Amino acid sequence: MGRARAGLGFTPKGAEPGTRYGRLTILRHDPIKADKAWRVICACDCGKEHAALLGNVRSGATRSCGCLSAETVRTGALTHGLTRTPFWNVWQGMRQRCENPRATHFDRYGGRGIAVCARWRGSVAAFAEDMGPRPEGCSIDRLDNDGGYWCGKPECPECGPLGRAPNCRWATDLEQGRNTSRVIRVQVDGRMVPTPELCAQHGVTRQAFECRVRNGWSPLKAATTPPNPRSVAAGRRTRLATLAGHFTTAQVSP
Repeated sequence: MGRARAGLGFTPKGAEPGTRYGRLTILRHDPIKADKAWRVICACDCGKEHAALLGNVRSGATRSCGCLSAETVRTGALTHGLTRTPFWNVWQGMRQRCENPRATHFDRYGGRGIAVCARWRGSVAAFAEDMGPRPEGCSIDRLDNDGGYWCGKPECPECGPLGRAPNCRWATDLEQGRNTSRVIRVQVDGRMVPTPELCAQHGVTRQAFECRVRNGWSPLKAATTPPNPRSVAAGRRTRLATLAGHFTTAQVSP
């Protein structure tokens, strides 16, 4: 569809040649992978040409050919003392996933519109201040898997005007596994919560949750209704009886 539209001279809103975003000025449409997403060739203020996804350019996720990030890093490295530390690596990895089309798994992040907010893009020190110390064995996780890396601070040029809530936390591998895009989420107190998290809070096993949903329960009810002690005991007796039967069969087999 993208190539067909390009051939007919179709230009999406905001992609007209001469349109300026940050340090980038759009020159023309880039036909590469046009069937998946609109890409544009831009002229950067530093003199280089740069190809980028139109959505990232318009949202501000891509504001230069990379020179702005380099300048930010050079300036920040003189004051915050975080260069080449584990915290620095988390910050750089976060930005690479969202801003560098050559980065591993870019398609899961920047390629689908996940971006770092303005406050964190421009300062690793602000990122460290907002996130706090990194607990042992934890990595950064987004509460809303479809949302970006948002600080949620009123002073952020993006989060403040848009009224965004903080969307990041430090989480263990187990917690992150419960918060993937494949997990069912339900709204609780105005927040979308992964059902595995609710199940863990209410002592509901994954098997019980899936069985309840198959029987017509809503995901919220299935995840938050504590198990019936009698049902748990009956299930335990059934499993023990099954195990005993297998054991007895193994004993008498020739």
